[in-house]
Amino acid sequence: SVLTAQFSLSFGAAAALVFGDLSPQEFRPARFADDRVRSLEALLQIEADAARYPGGQRGAVLGALVAGQHLSVEQGAVTGDAGCEPGPQDLLAKYQTYTRHHAGMAAWRLAVLEGQAVGQARHP
Repeated sequence: SVLTAQFSLSFGAAAALVFGDLSPQEFRPARFADDRVRSLEALLQIEADAARYPGGQRGAVLGALVAGQHLSVEQGAVTGDAGCEPGPQDLLAKYQTYTRHHAGMAAWRLAVLEGQAVGQARHP
Protein backbone atom coordinates (compact mmCIF):
# COMPACT_ATOMS: atom_id res chain seq x y z
CA SER A 1 0.00 0.00 0.00
CA VAL A 2 1.05 3.62 -0.37
CA LEU A 3 1.07 4.08 3.40
CA THR A 4 3.36 1.09 3.90
CA ALA A 5 5.67 2.29 1.13
CA GLN A 6 6.01 5.72 2.78
CA PHE A 7 7.66 4.01 5.76
CA SER A 8 9.62 1.45 3.73
CA LEU A 9 13.34 1.95 3.36
CA SER A 10 13.51 -0.64 0.59
CA PHE A 11 10.74 1.04 -1.43
CA GLY A 12 12.33 4.47 -0.95
CA ALA A 13 15.77 3.27 -2.00
CA ALA A 14 14.41 1.43 -5.05
CA ALA A 15 12.25 4.37 -6.16
CA ALA A 16 15.13 6.82 -5.72
CA LEU A 17 17.44 4.60 -7.76
CA VAL A 18 14.88 4.20 -10.56
CA PHE A 19 13.63 7.81 -10.70
CA GLY A 20 16.62 9.73 -9.32
CA ASP A 21 14.60 11.24 -6.46
CA LEU A 22 12.09 10.38 -3.79
CA SER A 23 9.20 12.80 -3.95
CA PRO A 24 5.41 12.66 -3.65
CA GLN A 25 5.32 11.54 -7.31
CA GLU A 26 6.70 8.12 -6.38
CA PHE A 27 3.58 7.44 -4.30
CA ARG A 28 1.13 8.24 -7.11
CA PRO A 29 -0.29 5.48 -9.33
CA ALA A 30 2.01 5.56 -12.37
CA ARG A 31 5.29 5.54 -10.48
CA PHE A 32 4.04 3.60 -7.47
CA ALA A 33 3.11 0.62 -9.65
CA ASP A 34 6.28 0.76 -11.77
CA ASP A 35 7.60 -2.77 -12.31
CA ARG A 36 11.23 -1.58 -12.22
CA VAL A 37 10.80 -0.29 -8.66
CA ARG A 38 9.12 -3.52 -7.52
CA SER A 39 11.81 -5.70 -9.15
CA LEU A 40 14.64 -3.68 -7.66
CA GLU A 41 13.00 -3.54 -4.23
CA ALA A 42 12.80 -7.34 -4.20
CA LEU A 43 16.58 -7.51 -4.70
CA LEU A 44 17.46 -5.15 -1.84
CA GLN A 45 18.75 -6.51 1.45
CA ILE A 46 18.70 -4.12 4.40
CA GLU A 47 20.61 -4.89 7.56
CA ALA A 48 20.81 -2.68 10.65
CA ASP A 49 24.31 -2.04 12.00
CA ALA A 50 23.95 -0.56 15.51
CA ALA A 51 27.72 -0.77 16.09
CA ARG A 52 28.45 1.47 13.09
CA TYR A 53 25.72 3.99 13.91
CA PRO A 54 25.27 3.92 17.72
CA GLY A 55 22.75 5.79 19.85
CA GLY A 56 20.14 6.25 17.16
CA GLN A 57 22.61 8.00 14.84
CA ARG A 58 21.31 7.83 11.30
CA GLY A 59 23.39 6.54 8.47
CA ALA A 60 23.76 3.75 5.97
CA VAL A 61 26.23 2.01 3.74
CA LEU A 62 24.66 1.31 0.37
CA GLY A 63 26.18 -1.47 -1.66
CA ALA A 64 25.50 -3.08 -5.01
CA LEU A 65 26.99 -5.83 -7.11
CA VAL A 66 27.17 -4.43 -10.63
CA ALA A 67 28.67 -6.48 -13.45
CA GLY A 68 30.61 -8.51 -10.89
CA GLN A 69 32.03 -5.45 -9.12
CA HIS A 70 30.99 -4.44 -5.59
CA LEU A 71 30.19 -0.73 -5.38
CA SER A 72 29.40 1.05 -2.10
CA VAL A 73 28.84 4.49 -0.67
CA GLU A 74 28.30 5.65 2.90
CA GLN A 75 25.63 8.23 3.75
CA GLY A 76 25.43 9.92 7.13
CA ALA A 77 22.82 12.36 8.36
CA VAL A 78 20.77 14.18 5.73
CA THR A 79 18.83 17.42 5.68
CA GLY A 80 15.85 17.00 7.95
CA ASP A 81 17.67 14.88 10.54
CA ALA A 82 18.28 16.29 14.03
CA GLY A 83 21.20 18.69 13.77
CA CYS A 84 20.73 19.04 10.00
CA GLU A 85 17.60 21.15 9.93
CA PRO A 86 16.86 22.84 6.60
CA GLY A 87 16.99 26.60 6.38
CA PRO A 88 14.10 28.78 5.19
CA GLN A 89 15.37 28.83 1.59
CA ASP A 90 15.65 25.02 1.55
CA LEU A 91 12.07 24.68 2.84
CA LEU A 92 10.78 27.14 0.25
CA ALA A 93 12.60 25.31 -2.56
CA LYS A 94 11.15 21.97 -1.45
CA TYR A 95 7.66 23.44 -1.21
CA GLN A 96 7.94 24.97 -4.68
CA THR A 97 9.23 21.72 -6.17
CA TYR A 98 6.40 19.64 -4.73
CA THR A 99 3.56 22.10 -5.44
CA ARG A 100 4.69 23.90 -8.60
CA HIS A 101 1.89 22.49 -10.77
CA HIS A 102 -0.94 23.25 -8.37
CA ALA A 103 -2.43 26.75 -8.67
CA GLY A 104 -4.35 26.45 -5.38
CA MET A 105 -1.19 25.67 -3.43
CA ALA A 106 0.66 28.55 -5.08
CA ALA A 107 -2.12 30.96 -4.05
CA TRP A 108 -2.15 29.55 -0.51
CA ARG A 109 1.63 30.02 -0.23
CA LEU A 110 1.36 33.65 -1.29
CA ALA A 111 -1.44 34.28 1.20
CA VAL A 112 0.58 32.76 4.04
CA LEU A 113 3.74 34.67 3.13
CA GLU A 114 1.79 37.92 2.91
CA GLY A 115 0.09 37.27 6.26
CA GLN A 116 -3.37 37.02 4.71
CA ALA A 117 -4.16 33.40 5.59
CA VAL A 118 -6.93 33.17 8.13
CA GLY A 119 -8.68 30.18 9.68
CA GLN A 120 -8.00 26.58 8.82
CA ALA A 121 -6.14 25.45 5.74
CA ARG A 122 -8.46 23.78 3.25
CA HIS A 123 -7.69 21.02 0.84
CA PRO A 124 -8.78 22.15 -2.62
